[in-house]
Amino acid sequence: DTAGTIVSFAAVECGLNAVAEPFASSAPEQVQLCTLLNMCGRELWAKNQWQQFVRAFSIDTTTDPITPGGNEYAFPSDYGYWINQTGWTPNNLGLGLPLGGPLSESQWTTIVAQNLAADTIYISFKIAGNVIQILPNPPPADTSITFEYMSRAWVQPTGTTDADDRTDLIAASADTVLFESILMVKMLATRYKEAKGLDPTSSMAQFASAYQTATSINKPAPILNVSGGTLFPLINVYTNTPPTGFGS
Repeated sequence: DTAGTIVSFAAVECGLNAVAEPFASSAPEQVQLCTLLNMCGRELWAKNQWQQFVRAFSIDTTTDPITPGGNEYAFPSDYGYWINQTGWTPNNLGLGLPLGGPLSESQWTTIVAQNLAADTIYISFKIAGNVIQILPNPPPADTSITFEYMSRAWVQPTGTTDADDRTDLIAASADTVLFESILMVKMLATRYKEAKGLDPTSSMAQFASAYQTATSINKPAPILNVSGGTLFPLINVYTNTPPTGFGS
């Protein structure tokens, strides 16, 4: 929903008057609501791995290093954090191989100290200084490295549709907030009441319920097997009689 709609719904819940353009209003309560909404969005983003913010990123070992010929690469501008076990080198030597790492500082320094940095078998990485560093160094030429990350951009500015245009700060009432509307309304109402010294109990309980619902349906869950069975439960050399005597 739009930021203006969310602020208006929360304002009414808190006993305030709704205005058409809260982010253009100079009324103190509207300014406070708008500021709190930006804080709520950033706080809520960090609470869960929301599927709508999962993005893929790819770098080329030859064309994309920060320093030409180097082994350090920049993150995308909306980078929040790396999603573990998603690193891949799909065209490494014509094979698809998982990216090694992340290497610890001790592993990295051991490899470098033993003069093995240029001769590692697999492409591995670590994150330091807010950049991606990889081994071997120098990297293999023309090899792509892909991974998934959580984008911290939870706002779609008005007039844009591309994911690359998203940001993490609401600037106008018509900007779209990429969280469930009811979740943001209840969180904003809770934060406003807390800031004003009012009783937030009811809004907080409603937010907790909305959060549980939103996180449970945000992405599919795997089927959990608690039986301890195998792929072929009826074929077991310890418990099944072997099929003999056919044709006799």
